[in-house]
Amino acid sequence: MRGVLLQVVVGGLLTGSIYGLVALSLSIVFGVLKIINFAHGALLMVALYGAFFFWKITGIHPYAGSLVLLPVLYFLGYGIQNYLIRKVFVREIAREPIGVLLLTMGLMYVLENMALFFFGPDFFVIDTSFLSGNLVMGGLIIPVPKAVGFLVGVAVTVVVIALLKWTDIGRAIRATGQDREVARLMGIDTFKVYNIVFAGGTAALGVAGIVLSTFFYIFPSVGQSFGMRAFVVVVLGGIGSPLGAFLGGILIGLVEAISSQVVTTAATEAVVFLMFVAVLFLKPSGLFGVAGER
Repeated sequence: MRGVLLQVVVGGLLTGSIYGLVALSLSIVFGVLKIINFAHGALLMVALYGAFFFWKITGIHPYAGSLVLLPVLYFLGYGIQNYLIRKVFVREIAREPIGVLLLTMGLMYVLENMALFFFGPDFFVIDTSFLSGNLVMGGLIIPVPKAVGFLVGVAVTVVVIALLKWTDIGRAIRATGQDREVARLMGIDTFKVYNIVFAGGTAALGVAGIVLSTFFYIFPSVGQSFGMRAFVVVVLGGIGSPLGAFLGGILIGLVEAISSQVVTTAATEAVVFLMFVAVLFLKPSGLFGVAGER
């Protein structure tokens, strides 16, 4: 019984680290731009398809392909922010423009339906022997792709925290997230910061997509489930907190894994969203968020 419980906990930990990696960029974008990016899951889907077709055409493993895919996703995110979202920002006075919410929702439908039109509803999978299979340690079965995903998630979280704390652009990002008007008065080009944050967030999401592509099915609506989980994780961990996003993802993964052993799948979903509602009521800033941050 103890062995089964330990296996469940390990599985939840590994799955939760993927949730945290997916939620990381959403948390930063949400914390700095103060917008709800409904296209987050669709952009993850784009990253998954990018990894698949790069592997299909070149035969190169998606991890090696990240040298090409991540810059492409960075510039895709930069373009979306600079040429679409920015146009709405400059036309609305509100600090949290409702137009951006509608724009990102429309972008989500456009991207998903384009994938459906060009690639159909079929499920794709990447079949590679590199970093595949399972590790058996003390009776525990550890899927290698998920274990790699956990390590990647830790590494990306550490890099993001370091960039935000110890670089000039990181300080500019934090200042803009705290109060964009004061940051502008201090000489920070806030729209340039927005472009960099959204582009960097899209690239970070690309890392999550590349990791997922090695063990998860790829189809047009694949991002919906992960996108919804990402919103829950961001609220749970705290908006704008990279560490909170990663740890929040792990917590959601553990709750899902343990709940699935005692209740149905539908009830497990209910447990996750009840936790989401409880955090909103009891600690709206999240477990690692800063209360009253502007």
